[in-house]
This record gives sequence, structure tokens and C-alpha cells, in this order.
Amino acid sequence: MEVVSSFLEQRDSHIYDPEAKSLTFRITLTGFFVLENDVSVATCTQSGIRGTQKQAAIVLRNDIFDCTGYYFHMRRYTETADGPHFFLTCSRAEERKAERDLSRIQRYTETKEFFDCHGELRINFSKSNLSLTILYEHKGHVETPKFHVTEEVQKYVEAHKLVPPRLIYQNLIAMADGSQLKNTDLHTITRQQVYNIWMSLTRREWERDPRDDFRSTQMLVEEQEGYFLIEGLQEPGVSLAFTTPCFNDTVKYYRSKMTEIFIDSTFGTNKHGYELYCVLTELDLVSLPLSYLLLDTRGIREEGKRGSRLTAWLTALRASGLKPTVVHTDKDFAEVTAASIAFKRDNVGYNHHLCLWHSLRAIDQYITGKVPTKGFDSIDKARNSIRLITLPPYLHYLSDEAEWILSNGQTPPCTRDQARIIRAMIKRHLLRHPLLPKPVFETDGATPPDSLQFQSYEEIHSSSIREMLEYCKSINQPRLFRYFWSN
Repeated sequence: MEVVSSFLEQRDSHIYDPEAKSLTFRITLTGFFVLENDVSVATCTQSGIRGTQKQAAIVLRNDIFDCTGYYFHMRRYTETADGPHFFLTCSRAEERKAERDLSRIQRYTETKEFFDCHGELRINFSKSNLSLTILYEHKGHVETPKFHVTEEVQKYVEAHKLVPPRLIYQNLIAMADGSQLKNTDLHTITRQQVYNIWMSLTRREWERDPRDDFRSTQMLVEEQEGYFLIEGLQEPGVSLAFTTPCFNDTVKYYRSKMTEIFIDSTFGTNKHGYELYCVLTELDLVSLPLSYLLLDTRGIREEGKRGSRLTAWLTALRASGLKPTVVHTDKDFAEVTAASIAFKRDNVGYNHHLCLWHSLRAIDQYITGKVPTKGFDSIDKARNSIRLITLPPYLHYLSDEAEWILSNGQTPPCTRDQARIIRAMIKRHLLRHPLLPKPVFETDGATPPDSLQFQSYEEIHSSSIREMLEYCKSINQPRLFRYFWSN
């Protein structure tokens, strides 16, 4: 919406000219775009639930209101074979004037002026493309006055200040149709207005220096018991790293047990657009955040600017006693490299794993042939690693299958059904754990077992490899088995 605002600032003076041409633009949002509450365009499009799709259209309508100053009323809903279409018109359009009985409307703003603006907004969902298209056409005029924040609304926000502002906004919009507020303009309140009220009520709890957000954050972290800033990563406007009590309290949390860590990240976390990274570990089946890094290298011109700071952050944790043997990240090359530099040195048995989602995605791309393999085959690696002398005892059965494993077999990629079966199998294998019971059922497939059955790491590893081996043999794909074995 920032792009839309910038576009309109240059082209819409909010002065009505009946001879002027209408301003038009078209926006297409792909399936990955998140609309509200982590609901993506793809999820909303595929849901087929009219209420969910209408709520998404309302959210987008209100965002358009925020950045254009024009409010559009929902006029028509049409269900097509490819998805729903929503049609909205400007609240200040001439045709709206005849529809309103102003004597029956309680107002907090002055009486509206109407224009022949031809204002239309179309929001169309597409199931085939898993996308959403916004079509805007409008002739400029004075902005629609936003809802005048009443004392009642102020008190409601204050009473719910511990709730995220987006939820407060959604609740207020729902209340606009209630009997108490039915004839007010509450439906025109914007998310920005709600956020501003919420911010004014809560900022005193975390703001320490109103003139310097970076210094304010440092001061807030320093005054929290058990939190410590990491030296060398305190660059104003660039990086700010700190550790948590879960890392610093060595009496309560043993670092020797922190053998497996996860590095997660998100982007555009605040108004400054920082990237946010977190190192987590699992201790006694509880996830613990150990350290955070706020990072913004957009204004820096140097080679490896992001990777060098990620490396410095993880190296600082290593120097403080964190020495995991397993590190999980997404596929970001900078994260993978930084973790290897920081933790692999002098660390026997170090392993780096992709997270479940990225692992399944990489596997899917390989088995369906979506990504060219460039002729690479791990046959030499497999030949050396399946010799009896190199295998642990519980995998000795692989040496008996060496002839088939090292054969050519089928070269075409898997069929769609085969890929589906392999994906489900791999996901099931990756989710197994010695602390979780084995999902065993009787032969009828419905009767639960008399008692829970647990397997050791070795038993899980052996049974998973055996299952994959047997399936690859059934479809004559030794090369596919070599891929899984080597990775």
C-alpha cells in the first residue's frame, strides 16, 4: 500500500475536476501475500468460504481507504467459476446521495458533499492462479472524512490495550453493525486510527528515549533482568543483538544440554524494516529463545555485509559456551554459512539440517524433476558408505542390497502418485522421535494398540531407511534411493 500511496500523491490532488479523466490502476497479489492474521491469498482463495473472502475484501477496501482517502461501499458480490468478484463504489459518488436518508443518520462529521466521480473498486479472486486482483478507477475529489474517534472508542481500546491492535480493529468493525453503534460511521474507522490510539496508550511501557528508537531499545533491554547486549553488534541503525535469561542463567538452563538449535528469521518487523533473527533450543520438550538479532544492512555498501554480522552473532554465542551438534535453518545461504563457520570448527559430529518445510520443498523439486540435477549422481558416495565396515550394525542389511543400490534402474522422474507417496513417507520419517510413541495399529487399520510403543534412534533410523529402500525397489529407482541416502 505504500506504493499506492506514493503513486497517488503524485497524481491525485484531491481537487474535483468534472472534465478530468479517471485515475486507474491494477494490482495483482500472488498466493503468498498475507492478507490478515497469517491468512494468505492462496488460502483465502481456495477456502471457498464466502465470509472469509468477504472479510479479506473489506480489509483491502480499508487499506485502500487508508492510502487514498476514498471510502468504497460494498455493492455487489458475484460468484464465478474462477472465484468470487466484489464490486464497490465510492461513498461520495452522486448515486449514493439518492440512497441516503440524512435525517435518520447520526453523524460525528459534517454532511457529505457528493461528486460525479465514477469511483469503482473491484476485488477479484482467482482459483486458477491462486491470486487476487484489485482494479481501481476513480476521479479525484476531497477526501472522505475518517471516523471521528469518540470517547467510547477510546475507552474500548484502552480496556483492550493488551490485545494486538489488528484484533481491536476487527472487533470495532464487527461492532459497527451492532445496535448500539449501528447508525454511526464506525465502519469507516481505519486501522491506522486504532493503531495510533493503542500506541499512545502503550508506548510509555517500552519507550525510554523518544528521540532515538535505537538507544531506547538498548536501554529497555539493559534494564530487564537476565538480558544482556552482545558487544560488537550494537551499530545504530544497523544491528542490535542480545541474549535472554534462557541463555544466561546457566544454573537453571544447562548449556551442555543445548545440543540442537534452530535459527529462525522474519523480515520487516517494525516501522524501520529490520530483519529479526532468533536462536532457539529445545530443553525438556520446551522451546527456549536464547538470543535475538535485529539487523538492517540496506544502507551499507560492503561485501558480505549481512553474512559477516550473522557470523559475528553466532560466533559470540559459541564463545559464550553454545556448542550445538545439530543446527536447523531455512535455505538462506547466509544463515547456513554463518552457522557452519561459527559451530562446525572443532565440533565432531556437527550436522546442518534444513527445516521441515524447506526439506520437503527441496525433496519435491528433486523427485519431480522441477530443478535440473546437472547429471549429478551420488553413486561414488553411496559405494563407499554402504560397505559393511562403514555401516553401524543396525544398517548392515544395506550391504546385502549393494548391487541393486549401485545399479542404473529407471532414469525418468517419479510419477505424480509416486512423488505423493514419497513426500508423505519422508514427512512421517522426519517427524519421528524417540520420545514420541510409534503410530502402530492393528491389521484392520482402525483399532489402537493395547500399549504405546517407543523406538530408539537406531530403530527409527533403520526402519525409515528400510521402508524407503523397499519402496524405491518397488518402482526400480536406485538413483532415488542414493539421493536420500547421501543427503
